[in-house]
Amino acid sequence: MIDTNIRYLDFNIEDEGKSISYNLNPISLLGNSYDLRKSTINLKEQRLNLNFSLLDKVFLDHAKALISFTLMKYSETTVYNYFKYINQYFRVTSASGESIDEQVNNIFIRVMNDKSVAPETKSYLRSAYRFFAEEEMPYFDQDFVDFYLDEIKFGSGNKGIDVLVEMKDRGCLTLSEQRKFKEAIGIVDYKLLSLVELHGFIALRIGQLTGARDIQIRKLKGLNFFKKTVDSKAVYSLKIPRVKQKGQSNSQQTVIRPITQKLGEQIEYLLDVIRKHGVTDIDNHFLLFPIQFGSRGLISSKIHNKILLGDSLLQRINFAVEKMNLDFKVTLRRLRKTFCSSLVARGVSMKVIAYLMDHSDLQQLGVYYRQTHSVAKKIDVILRKEAGDILDAFAGKIIKVGEESLQGQAIFAPTKDAKLIQIGSCGSGRLCVLNPPLSCYGCKSLEAFEDVDHSEILDQMTANAKDTFGNEHALQLAQDKNFLAAGALIQLIESGDYE
Repeated sequence: MIDTNIRYLDFNIEDEGKSISYNLNPISLLGNSYDLRKSTINLKEQRLNLNFSLLDKVFLDHAKALISFTLMKYSETTVYNYFKYINQYFRVTSASGESIDEQVNNIFIRVMNDKSVAPETKSYLRSAYRFFAEEEMPYFDQDFVDFYLDEIKFGSGNKGIDVLVEMKDRGCLTLSEQRKFKEAIGIVDYKLLSLVELHGFIALRIGQLTGARDIQIRKLKGLNFFKKTVDSKAVYSLKIPRVKQKGQSNSQQTVIRPITQKLGEQIEYLLDVIRKHGVTDIDNHFLLFPIQFGSRGLISSKIHNKILLGDSLLQRINFAVEKMNLDFKVTLRRLRKTFCSSLVARGVSMKVIAYLMDHSDLQQLGVYYRQTHSVAKKIDVILRKEAGDILDAFAGKIIKVGEESLQGQAIFAPTKDAKLIQIGSCGSGRLCVLNPPLSCYGCKSLEAFEDVDHSEILDQMTANAKDTFGNEHALQLAQDKNFLAAGALIQLIESGDYE
């Protein structure tokens, strides 16, 4: 039976399914009922009017969906503000020669960089765009949220707080999270997973290694998977469907992406599992697909050969993540953002990144590139805050001045003003063949003084390394064991959690 209180619209833009759905009769927090079938509604709390006939018709249902959602969660004043800013800024025209999504993104770039626009206004607009993108509505791009809107800061409002709210488990995986994720996913025995868990596991692996979107992974079929032998070794690749190309003639484009031997073997195993359930035309069968379970397990006759819904894939990814016992959230969006940020930090050209990230518009990607490039410029923060959680990276001792085990073994390091300060003492009593002072932090013979500002030393060593090697090696440098050890020492001293 069709629910007449729900408005539902389907879109097919550039071969990518989009939809808008919302409750036509939302009830506000104060219990007021509203009818979004009308062209005008009067908010009873503050006696404010929402005249939907004023809106650009392209965004009429977008706006009503947001109003329906916000009425049930926020004050009616907040709802009115959303309407006001959508009416003011969401305007497109066919005369521009740009697509609707290009026009929308350009509007946001202009507004977010306009100092005359109040931070509060920008905050409302960003929240609206994020809502439309997360609900997979037409003309709104999740990448634009992840790589631009969620990265940009635009000052403080009247309350004296920055309007950018840090959202846990939404951005890139931190360096510590990347290490934990790689270790956890590497030890999973995928052959012991159920089919739904295996689907989630394969999706995570593809997202990790290629940065593919949710929709790209859901579109993969057997014919998109390739294996060939080169010099007696198996070489695997995926033909990943492209989803951001303009025009119907380009809607079936794919791009060949090499994958690791391990992922290739894991996909081969998935294909074998599918065959065992009676599928004969493996080439034309989706790798991830809806399935049906009965009281005795999987019903082989109910393996459907159709695209898996986004919500179902997310559920299967969560099942796989649970198997890894991680203390943070992993999603395809986070993996995609991590993949792109790593490319930028390593100095990969924008053209190559556009190709790998499935973007044909280099101008739009330039916005993401400039924002993400800040990652490479923050290596000192990365080293001290994100990599510093590896506490066992520091194997030495923390002592007070005068507690040295050997005399005459002082270790000195330069500060930013070119002065040398003693950071500790060496307890080995042997000739050092390492490269002090950096190598000392990773040596178990270091007796580090607790009252020395080791963070200042680390900052200077970081600056020296960046001058020598360049920002493009930022992430690799951040994982050097001596830098990790220095960061771990700093965190130990700050926490006081040592003997």
